[in-house]
Amino acid sequence: MSLRLCLSPNGLINDRRWSLGVNDDLITMRLCPRAVLIQPLIKDNQLILNAPNMEEIKVKTAPFHDYNLRKISINTEDVRDKTTVNIRGKAYVDEGDRVSVWLSTFLEIDNVRLLESIDVHSHAIPVHGAGTKEKGREESALMITSEGSLDEVNVRMNIDPAGGNEPHSVNMSRFRPSVVVEGPAFIEDFWTRITLNQVTFTVISNHCHSHNVTVDPLSGLSTGQEPMRTLEGFRRGQEDQVWFGRNMIPEGEGEIRVGDRVMVRR
Repeated sequence: MSLRLCLSPNGLINDRRWSLGVNDDLITMRLCPRAVLIQPLIKDNQLILNAPNMEEIKVKTAPFHDYNLRKISINTEDVRDKTTVNIRGKAYVDEGDRVSVWLSTFLEIDNVRLLESIDVHSHAIPVHGAGTKEKGREESALMITSEGSLDEVNVRMNIDPAGGNEPHSVNMSRFRPSVVVEGPAFIEDFWTRITLNQVTFTVISNHCHSHNVTVDPLSGLSTGQEPMRTLEGFRRGQEDQVWFGRNMIPEGEGEIRVGDRVMVRR
């Protein structure tokens, strides 16, 4: 977790605002693990991108004017002339050729486009847990997990090692949580509501992981089968989904910081 996270009722501010696209589809980390090495920074209405052996590039962008409307204004002076595209039924603003060249050079893929979502909270995520298969909750969730959960995964990886060049332990960055708390393994499985720094969250589902967790975020390379292999052995749930951590949505606005006290309702 960063030193401070800013929240609206729609989730983390600016979360999932940009995507990468190519050939009228979105690029996932599974298809392009190297994308994990791109470091974004939002400052003064600019998106600043950095990556290894690349000069930083700045992209002018529109601010969020009203989070309650859940819309980005795309008619400002800086972005009004940009092209709007539709991918998988969702509208995006194409951020232009200059950043496309930068991305294509680094990722070594032709014509990669930087796409800004017009409605950043229109994604739907499946809700798995407590026997429900409800779909349609907005993709505004934050992932929360505990240090003990990661410790348990690493212990099990060493009890039954995969062999070869597989890692014997992984760090929390493999799972990309928003919030990490101190506590025993998988204590978060039993939480229904959480309060951090006067911001209350409703826990809505287990967090399902794909083979993206096999990508080392420091190198952008897959390290083999782990930790997915170990998780599949003891954290497999409905529809063969592999769970680690929980999804939660904020009930209001506010900020959370490292060191905040955690209040839990089960």
